[in-house]
Amino acid sequence: MDVEQVTENSSSTKVWRKPSKFERCQTKNMTFDVCPVDVGNLDHLTPLMEACFGEKVPDGYFDWKYLQNPAGKLRAFEAYDGEKLVGFYGVIPDLYLINGTAFPVYQAMDLMTHPDYQRKGLFSLLGQKTYDSINEEDGKIAVIGVPNYHILPGHIYKLNSKNVHSFPYVFAHRSTFVPFGLLAPSVELEPVVRANAEMDSYFLNRQGSQLKVQPAYSSAFIQWRILDNPKHDFKLRAIRKNGKLLGYCAYEMTDGNRLKIMWMDFQEYDSCGSLVRSVIKELFKATKATFIYTWEPSESKMRSAYRKAGFIKNPLKSGPFSHRVPFIVYAVDPTICGLNWFDFSQFDLQPIIQD
Repeated sequence: MDVEQVTENSSSTKVWRKPSKFERCQTKNMTFDVCPVDVGNLDHLTPLMEACFGEKVPDGYFDWKYLQNPAGKLRAFEAYDGEKLVGFYGVIPDLYLINGTAFPVYQAMDLMTHPDYQRKGLFSLLGQKTYDSINEEDGKIAVIGVPNYHILPGHIYKLNSKNVHSFPYVFAHRSTFVPFGLLAPSVELEPVVRANAEMDSYFLNRQGSQLKVQPAYSSAFIQWRILDNPKHDFKLRAIRKNGKLLGYCAYEMTDGNRLKIMWMDFQEYDSCGSLVRSVIKELFKATKATFIYTWEPSESKMRSAYRKAGFIKNPLKSGPFSHRVPFIVYAVDPTICGLNWFDFSQFDLQPIIQD
């Protein structure tokens, strides 16, 4: 893409120009200039995000999200009306273990159509171009997404994604947790600010769950997703007993003194039954959280561990923690590493995947 340097009042600024190479595409009586996103200067996406979501992201947010990801860079297309950027559809890679094989899975992110250009077919145009280019270049494609309900129908009806699950929240109140924490074994929660050799060793020796589809966690991923995140104030804690590292827990304080567990992981997965209660007990002691909540685990042992810690679900469609989080998947060939990509029963996921 062309970037012109303009000097004004002794200061140098970058002026964004539309790419010189693009494909002219017709959709719903409008013509747009469409091209792959050039990652040379991602700040040009900031005005579009503000127009779409009313959100001003921190400086460097797009570079962090789309360029610093240890699994690889952004794959995306954007659309222009004249010189105006009006649409964007992008996915980022994540490394997953699927049936024991490392495989790149793409996650849909920051899908933006300018308010003046909605219902013009841009969502399906850019999304399909993104998917087709990956499938053509890589020979196979597997996509996941955690969209909001506003954009969910577009994924299903325009891009042929499938809503294979909706995560309910499970939660515990500080007062109702007390009897569950009385006999919980003591553990220490040690702050972690940088990934280190101990974390490398942890992942080398970690025993994951028995489910066949799960993120290939690594120190580099945790550093990027949790510790370097410029948008969320995530906290990472090492779970120890008598100095021995047992696992990790990442969380975020949200509105109303609520603590959201983004990721809880143990080196010996079978130990989660007793340790979840211990971690929750320490989190209530260390914070002012009134509630602690997370997605209901898709893996049965972890799900049982939260239940034994007094976590419950709201079965109603309204009230605290009644929201369900949609989870979608897409593939051209549904067989990925010998598994049916649309079979959610094989997935072991936590909110750490959520943007």
